[in-house]
Amino acid sequence: MHTEKTKPGKIALALYIIAALFAVIALFSLYNVTTYITSLAEQGMDLQSQMVDVIMYYISNCAAWIFDAAALFGLGYLIHKLTNKKAEDDQMMEIDTEAETEAGAEEAQEAASEGETTEEAQEKAPEEAEEQTTEEGEAAEAATEIEVIGEATEDKAEENAEASKKDKTV
Repeated sequence: MHTEKTKPGKIALALYIIAALFAVIALFSLYNVTTYITSLAEQGMDLQSQMVDVIMYYISNCAAWIFDAAALFGLGYLIHKLTNKKAEDDQMMEIDTEAETEAGAEEAQEAASEGETTEEAQEKAPEEAEEQTTEEGEAAEAATEIEVIGEATEDKAEENAEASKKDKTV
């Protein structure tokens, strides 16, 4: 099925905007951390020996913004896709309803061409449904009988096993 590109809803759009804002803040934070570390290096700090501290400083100042931006973008995307899916489902249901209406009209036309009135065709439909229900009921009864026979066979096998145990002990 070909899906059209649709505009995101208000909630998804708001999440996208906030995610973009957080991404900009993350970039600004990365810039500030880099300039600070560079200034420390210019003052004579040995970055090689303090590499763990430098990495932790980057993570503590930037990771939260990056994660939040990614999470909000993901939520916006999810909401956007779910609302599109719901719209597609509603559209498909509408198409199905139209198809059923057309099928009913075709059945009425067939009945009319066969000489039946619309009322006769409507009366005939419940009878056909009742026949199908009766067949399903008979199938369920047969399945129940098979289950009962299976249980009786299992019970008989257990009785035979107990009897053979008693014979062995005597």
